Amino acid sequence: MGQASAETAFGTELNAQAKCNPKYVEAVTGFLEIFTLRFFSGWLRNPLIFRFSDKYKRYVEYLDILHDFTTTIIKKRKEEFKLLKDNPKMNEEGIKRRAALLDMLLEVSDNGKNLTDEDIREEVDTFMFEGHDTTTTSICFVLYAIAQNPEVQQKVYEELIAVLGPDYKKEIKYGDIQELKYLDIVIKEAHRLYPPVPLIERSLEEDCIIDGIKIPKDTNISIFLYGMNYSSEVYPDPHIFDPERFLPEKQAKRHNFAYVPFSAGPRNCIGRGNAWIRYTKSLHKNRLEREMNLTINTLPSDSNKAIDPTNQKMLGSLLPYISPPYSDGGGVLQNKAIGLVPDRTTVVSWVLDTI
Repeated sequence: MGQASAETAFGTELNAQAKCNPKYVEAVTGFLEIFTLRFFSGWLRNPLIFRFSDKYKRYVEYLDILHDFTTTIIKKRKEEFKLLKDNPKMNEEGIKRRAALLDMLLEVSDNGKNLTDEDIREEVDTFMFEGHDTTTTSICFVLYAIAQNPEVQQKVYEELIAVLGPDYKKEIKYGDIQELKYLDIVIKEAHRLYPPVPLIERSLEEDCIIDGIKIPKDTNISIFLYGMNYSSEVYPDPHIFDPERFLPEKQAKRHNFAYVPFSAGPRNCIGRGNAWIRYTKSLHKNRLEREMNLTINTLPSDSNKAIDPTNQKMLGSLLPYISPPYSDGGGVLQNKAIGLVPDRTTVVSWVLDTI
């Protein structure tokens, strides 16, 4: 996952799974654990209290590693960018590569658009950091959903073969994604049931009245995606996995913002298009390279009960344990920073090596 994010963001290869930069990988994991812990701790959310906690020093160290890594690559790429600009023929002779997010930001900066190195670093850090966790979680939940629904899994497989062919090494382009109509609604339904980001935050630009309650301008609000996604007023039988609820004719009857897994508006997710390609690549490669069917290995005893979006402990224990029927399947610890789950929660580790 780290490699895919780096190639898209930086235009450089980063084999994070193969010890290319273990400090960076450790920093991403450590930073995310502390960030998640703060999110669920009323005390640690307070900046002053957090500064005096034992986690603050590690938090700063991790952040320095993340920033140093990005800054080093930006500096190197700026030198290459200047070299290519001064010597256009070099691009034709061997330094030709696909455009990356960093290249686009450097070009904007070079054209006098007032983007500082810090601005560029913040954008690339956002893309790189988010690519580690949310996309992996999303893929695991898509696999979890289709593992519970073999008929859906078979339709996904048949469509992948029809559109992409049997070669799992084939480069998947954005145009291919447009042809995968059924996979599109399967992913959307998996996102509805198991959104990788449970809420998004906004600051009100004007006063707002909801159910007779006035919320003043400049108030920071949280939009609870879980609650929206499980509303029976919007989605009949919301606890049932039904991809067909996202068919165009049904989707047209709902409000445009009833489903916003990547947020919406000018501050929506920067990696939405890239994430969809990675979902497709993972499903295509796993299904064809492994030649296996996904099955549920073990599930909590209450797994078939309705999910209560207001139950924080339930939300914290949703990550599934899925195993493919071959010997190298394994698990990855998740949510250990939150401390909500009494038993270890596992996901499919083999997904991480395929993207």
